[in-house]
Amino acid sequence: MRPRFTYTVLLGGLLLLGLGLPTAATAQPIIFQELLVGSPPAVRFGDAAWGDFDGDGDFDLFLTGSVQRFEKAVPLTQLYRNDGDTVVLIENPATGAQVQVPGTQYVDAINPTLPTLEDVWQSAVAWGDYDNDGDLDVLATGINTAGVLNLRVYENVGGNSFLASRFTLPGTRDGDLDWGDYDNDGDLDFVVCGTGEDDRPRSVIYENQTRSGGGFVRRDAGLDALAFCSVEWGDYDNDGDLDVLMTGVAEPQAFLTRIYRNDGHGNFSALDAGLKGLLYASVAWGDYDADGDLDILLSGATLTPFIMVGELKVYRNDSGAFTDISDGLLGSFENDVTRGRYQGDAAWGDFNNDGRLDFFITGAKDPLGHESLQLYRNILNDEFFKSPTERFDGGLFGGALWGDYDNDNDLDIFVLGEEPVEGVSIKALRNGLSFNNLLPSAPDGLQATTQGNTATLTWNPGSDIQTPTPGLTYNLRVGATPGGVDIVSPMATATGHRLVPRRGNAGHNTSWTLKNLPLGTYFWSVQTLDNSFKGSPFAPEGTFTIGG
Repeated sequence: MRPRFTYTVLLGGLLLLGLGLPTAATAQPIIFQELLVGSPPAVRFGDAAWGDFDGDGDFDLFLTGSVQRFEKAVPLTQLYRNDGDTVVLIENPATGAQVQVPGTQYVDAINPTLPTLEDVWQSAVAWGDYDNDGDLDVLATGINTAGVLNLRVYENVGGNSFLASRFTLPGTRDGDLDWGDYDNDGDLDFVVCGTGEDDRPRSVIYENQTRSGGGFVRRDAGLDALAFCSVEWGDYDNDGDLDVLMTGVAEPQAFLTRIYRNDGHGNFSALDAGLKGLLYASVAWGDYDADGDLDILLSGATLTPFIMVGELKVYRNDSGAFTDISDGLLGSFENDVTRGRYQGDAAWGDFNNDGRLDFFITGAKDPLGHESLQLYRNILNDEFFKSPTERFDGGLFGGALWGDYDNDNDLDIFVLGEEPVEGVSIKALRNGLSFNNLLPSAPDGLQATTQGNTATLTWNPGSDIQTPTPGLTYNLRVGATPGGVDIVSPMATATGHRLVPRRGNAGHNTSWTLKNLPLGTYFWSVQTLDNSFKGSPFAPEGTFTIGG
């Protein structure tokens, strides 16, 4: 029997997150339980991702990084299966009494007869259904135990087993990667950036041609070669194809943050958006003002002649023009309220279920010490509020991620990396929010038009009590059989449960075009996603025929 473990409380405490302005809408406190993971080891210089690889309704954990063994740093890659809630004892910091609270059991999920995961550090990982079979596969890159850079695609074959694919691809370190269907043919391609084997920056798009037996084919699509980078797909101009947002360091020492616009034919051009270049930065798309287009979160370091200082930027998207609204970042008891973090993460997520995207940043604030994870709450009118009580240790040389790991309809946070006092740590911040997040309603009015081997799918917007309608995103599925996902995988179950905590594959669009479809009849549907990445049921299924 594989060993089990539960989350146990770090420092025996419940931490109250002040919500900022004392209005009726914010009087209810957010309670996060700061939890230390028992069995997964603390790692640095790594990455992690939450995804429901076994489709049982809760998020499992894929973890990479460097662990300390016998005074030596050793790479690690491991998968942990979420086996749901149990009860653990914690100590109430006010009274010293033992209190029962929910915990979560995780189990080492790798089949011992198929030990196929390669240990890596200085790594990046992401879940995605690259073969459109309805379950999650894994993309991972980093330095292995032999000191070699490798990039692996791991295929989920069921039974807690993953097989390393036959694809041999050059790896990167100190970088990032992301899945996305940039060519609109229905399967997931990916973009990767970082330092290559030649110690030079590289940024590459790989086109998925596995349906035809071609594997992943490198496309030099006009991206700047970047190291120490962060990258994410997103349709910022709502033209129905995925663009690239990337930040990093180009040779010889140029700090770049750029949007690369997809022309719909596989070519990308850099947009002059006026985004600031930062060092050791993280960048993310998110529609914080819920107007139906993607805004930008950027956190990294400004390099002066003597020191690095964290800097935080938020850019509002107004029909493709970006405005710096960083003056709306409000703090309390602190003068440098716009100071950011570097060598960590930045990510959008609606943690308080009010329908508006909040965000966190992690990492170092300056060379004298690191302040780790900081939450910012969206209070409308281009303003975000932070409070000293919303800060948690951890996340330097590692990062953090949103995800509802306890499946109670609010976003929790997973943190890995270094912290100021305890050294390397790994923990979950469990959201104890009492406001329930009601699921959005499904779209309706599904229609399909075809021309040649191209299909354009349209639908009416869904709705949600919390998230404004323009801020909703949509998740498409298409198959060659009723209920099928073999053409476009939604990375969601038939009931609408999302397998990954992220936006829908159609973004904010209520129309999506698929290209290069073979002759035949297709079955399709779409669901609505809110800003906590929760999904509606799928709409009643529609059909269309290519060549009929």
